[in-house]
Amino acid sequence: MKVKTITLIGLLAVWIGCAGGGVASEGRAELAAEPPAEAEPTAEVASTVQVARAHFTTGVVDREPQNAIRTLSNDNVEVFFFSEILDAAGATIIHRWEWNGRVMAEVPFEVGGPRWRIFSSKKLEPSWLGEWTVSLVDVAGTVLGRETLRYDEVEAAPPAAPAP
Repeated sequence: MKVKTITLIGLLAVWIGCAGGGVASEGRAELAAEPPAEAEPTAEVASTVQVARAHFTTGVVDREPQNAIRTLSNDNVEVFFFSEILDAAGATIIHRWEWNGRVMAEVPFEVGGPRWRIFSSKKLEPSWLGEWTVSLVDVAGTVLGRETLRYDEVEAAPPAAPAP
């Protein structure tokens, strides 16, 4: 059987301890194409990088986000951040997860082609309410893009009316 494409899968788990428990981050990058020759990141690579898409989502299937969300209730304990990067072969792109301004994790990805789709995920504690931001950052620290998610307490159902 002849294989026409090669799928590259990078998997990284980063654990950072913080008050109230640990934070797990997982990231994946995939592209169905021939891998490029080894390349060192350069200033030229960084200056041409484009973020085609970047958003929070509740899931990723076949390298595509299932939806785009801006708010999430705390009855959900996992969220994903998806991004599509163009013209960055050989560069390292980082998903920097922040909660209320505090860096909680950084998940690096080696970009292996001219169109590279990456995502990372975050397990959330229901008490970690507030603003979550993911910044796409290059190794020089340049912010290429940034998105924000509001993690809110689930609304309580109104009390049931008494039976007559």
